[in-house]
This record gives sequence, C-alpha cells and structure tokens, in this order.
Amino acid sequence: MKQPRVPSRCLLLLLLTLAACRGAGLSSHPIEIPTSRVIVSFGCFESQRIAYEELRQQFEALHPNTQIERVSLDSLPDTAPVEGRYPDDVWQRWVAAADTLAMSPDWDATKQGLLRDLTPFVQADPAFAPDDFSAGVFESLQW
Repeated sequence: MKQPRVPSRCLLLLLLTLAACRGAGLSSHPIEIPTSRVIVSFGCFESQRIAYEELRQQFEALHPNTQIERVSLDSLPDTAPVEGRYPDDVWQRWVAAADTLAMSPDWDATKQGLLRDLTPFVQADPAFAPDDFSAGVFESLQW
C-alpha cells in the first residue's frame, strides 16, 4: 500500500467526524453540554500537521470545552512502509491510535469495519449542507 495522499477532500472526513463529536441535533433528547473538558484525539501525518493546526484552533474556539489532541501517525510503532508497502494491519493501528483521522477512506478499511458510517449524524443535523463542499467531494466519499 502506498502512503495515502491527503487532498483537501480528507477535510470532509475530519469535518464530518468533528461534527459528529459536537452532538448537536443528533437526537430528540435534550443535549447535555459537558462542563468538563472533552479531549478528542486527531491522527494525521507530520506533513499534515501545519495544515490542520489553524482548523484545530478554530474548532476549539467554537467549542471551548473540547480539546483536540494531535496524534502523529508517523510515530506509531510498526506502521512505517517496508519496501513501499504498509503493513497489512496499518489501518487497525491508525484507528486504534486516535478518535478521528485525516485520511482518505480506504476500501480495505471499510471492508474491515474500521470506518464509522456518519450518515445518521449528517441526516440528523439540520445545519448540515452538502452544498458547502466543493462539487463532488461529498459524493466521492460515499459508498
């Protein structure tokens, strides 16, 4: 497996995941806003760190009880490519290391049940608008 490219489309996965974490509109029950700090871990490669730093700061400003803790996917043991291929269990290691990932969805990870279907969260959020994304991005991340 080649090292995954992280185009701006991956931002959709991050945004959908972070939107799911915020909890707004997910049920008809009153939403309990946490009074203590919530920590959400976010995995990305070192080469992506700077690109996501401003987004992290903006998210934390909008959600002061939430702290985004970055996890370097490059530093995880036994996940480096060998002879140009990632280990067969690399997705399991990545998803075990962080709550959310900046990663293009992968069919193998999907078949292994390692990616969460965010459709119920998207459907339950009246503020979610697929048109907020560049043409085709939202549809390209659906199977």
